[in-house]
Amino acid sequence: MDLVDRYLGEMERVLRAISRDEVRRAVAALFDAWRWRKTVWVVADGGILASYLADELHRMTVVPGQPSLHAARFVEQVSTLSAGDVVVALATTGDCENVLRAATRAKDVGALTLALRGLSGGALAGVADLSVMAPAERASQQDDAYTMIVHLIAGSLRERIELDAVTAANASAVAQ
Repeated sequence: MDLVDRYLGEMERVLRAISRDEVRRAVAALFDAWRWRKTVWVVADGGILASYLADELHRMTVVPGQPSLHAARFVEQVSTLSAGDVVVALATTGDCENVLRAATRAKDVGALTLALRGLSGGALAGVADLSVMAPAERASQQDDAYTMIVHLIAGSLRERIELDAVTAANASAVAQ
């Protein structure tokens, strides 16, 4: 078996093992942040990945006629983290310094931390309020799984926002 078969076979196993309940709890937390117009901050052990995932969360949840989810990359010196915000923290080992500082700061100000983490979870597992595990051995596969998890969360969040808009429109029509 070559690397192509091994890698894709391992990814199939990883994707089947992702907890659907953990993903649903993550969607609910981000929906609450959207509803209360809070910011979703993304921090990762790689800045490019954090920027990409923050952009995806924002872009994929744009619903015409609805306020957009405010998602941004967490930058320690610039970010104005506040109570009710959500920090989405990605760390393969769970022990990356900048990710742990962001999660600790979130706790200090009353923000929620959602960890997208690898098998061990490291120190991040003990700090995060919620987590979705990417149960892969390889760091590259964990990164692949994080991207898929964010797309899944963003798509599910978009559905919730659309449903909320329909529900509000129906309630308004009934009230008239």
